[in-house]
Amino acid sequence: MIYPDCAGAFMLDATVASIDIRTNNVQGNTISKDGLFRYTNGRFLNDEPSQLSKRYVRFDVEKLCDVIANLPGTQKSPVTRISKMEGGFSKALLITTEDTSEYIAKIPCPNAGSPMYCTASEVAVLGFIRDRTTIPVPKVLAWSSDASNAVGAEYIIMEKVPGVQMFQKNFLKSGSRHNGSLYYRISLNENEMILLDSSIDPDGEFCIGPSCDPSWLLQPHQTLSDVKIGPWKTLCDMGESLIDRSFIKVSSTPKYTAPAIPIWVHRRSLLSTSHGKESFADYNQ
Repeated sequence: MIYPDCAGAFMLDATVASIDIRTNNVQGNTISKDGLFRYTNGRFLNDEPSQLSKRYVRFDVEKLCDVIANLPGTQKSPVTRISKMEGGFSKALLITTEDTSEYIAKIPCPNAGSPMYCTASEVAVLGFIRDRTTIPVPKVLAWSSDASNAVGAEYIIMEKVPGVQMFQKNFLKSGSRHNGSLYYRISLNENEMILLDSSIDPDGEFCIGPSCDPSWLLQPHQTLSDVKIGPWKTLCDMGESLIDRSFIKVSSTPKYTAPAIPIWVHRRSLLSTSHGKESFADYNQ
């Protein structure tokens, strides 16, 4: 997994106990501390306030640095530099400590989907690939899918490694026929998981659980009621959920649009509510 070079940096004069901000800059421009939380990689032509709010997430910078400085299995070393790398769905930070070690910290934005599911599933996917394949991926050093932690947000801390983006690799040539997102079993309740076949997961560490894709949310952090969001045992089950999801969305909004994801992924025109209801009702018969 590769991360783009940071165009600028958020500088810290840090100790484990306290952190004093000296210089904050992204793309060579000085920014406030709030610039870490805001989306600063561009502008939006449509509904910019809403788009920016979906990419805004606050967290305790000092507590995050404490986590980095006290990572188990590493030399305790205070954070000296945070370089902000902007992502569309997560805050990605390149964090350097006094001993020159580098780490990646990721914090999901509201538009990523359920932050708990997104964080737990990403950790499981990285662990699965690392333990079950020969594809080199970053090692997760610390993580939390509980926003009530000291950092105040879900986060993943991983080592910084060179490589290629994970989506370019087909790491499972023959896998589970079930559909959903991948998780560690300890992350979910028994009633929201389907176990993997023992030929894929002999130790029984992983499972298929609810989809963490943001398209299964009515609004950020607002799940769709009465719609199964996974796991699905068959493609037919998933198809029924897709119909239910679409019908609820066209019934709940004046205009139905594609999920708030990059335009190069979805190119769906606006659909009027009345036309949408009729279309999905006919299809569902």
